Amino acid sequence: MINGYRRISLFKHVIEVPNVPLREDVDVHLVPDEGKQLMNIRIWWNNKKVHSLSLPLQGFRVHF
Repeated sequence: MINGYRRISLFKHVIEVPNVPLREDVDVHLVPDEGKQLMNIRIWWNNKKVHSLSLPLQGFRVHF
């Protein structure tokens, strides 16, 4: 859920999510890229991708 600052918290990361109304639920898709050691994060709202970013894979609990 988007907080009052238009952000979500995910695994101790605070992610700003623009263009989504406050207090709306969003879907978060996590796609690990083991080769680049990145976690690709895609945020969807109303069946539209509204934001995507990549963060270092360390800090995420991932089981391959």
